[in-house]
Amino acid sequence: MVEKHFLTRLVVSMSNPNLRRFFGFGLVALALLVLLRLYRRNAQGARHARVARAPSPPRSPRKTRVTCLTNNILFSEASIARIKATTGTASQIVPKLDVLDQGAVAVLDLARHSELYVITQCESDEAEAAVQAALQELGVFDAGLNRHRVLFCEKEEGRIAIARQLDSELHFDDNVTSAATLQRFLPQSVLISSSASGPVESFSSLELFLSQHPLPSMTRQSSSS
Repeated sequence: MVEKHFLTRLVVSMSNPNLRRFFGFGLVALALLVLLRLYRRNAQGARHARVARAPSPPRSPRKTRVTCLTNNILFSEASIARIKATTGTASQIVPKLDVLDQGAVAVLDLARHSELYVITQCESDEAEAAVQAALQELGVFDAGLNRHRVLFCEKEEGRIAIARQLDSELHFDDNVTSAATLQRFLPQSVLISSSASGPVESFSSLELFLSQHPLPSMTRQSSSS
């Protein structure tokens, strides 16, 4: 009875023009509110979709990690030996090393296009200072070589240990025994020697190797220029 009485009153009320107009406006407002919410939800979804589809910025290609002995590749062994013989003198003048021209050009290229570490086998602080000074004068640091990647050792085993510890991808050495030993542990070990022989890849100069086997970053730069 209550429900019947309520429906009767509702029908009578709706016969009032003012109430019909009020309910009409209410329905229109409700419909607009629903449409507005649907629009916002669709717009937000589209924005998220655009963000998800947006391409990520290209990553800089990683450079090849290279270890390179300087003895007889960049500097003559005789000039290093001369400095070693003068250890203990009071002279404050840093001796100069004899630079191998082909090696200098190639090392500059390596400094620009690789993660380069240079290794020098020597036995004195004077020789180490001479190597640092020569690299500075040649512009190898300006080309991209980090100073903390200039490394030294006193024995042949030291150069092998350094290259293995750094997990080098490409190693250059002037000693056939060292190059052959590292060939077992590294992706590529190359002997640089004018009298190249033995069971290891060899070239007469570092420059000759790079001319025939340029690093990936060298190839990318050539194609883009």
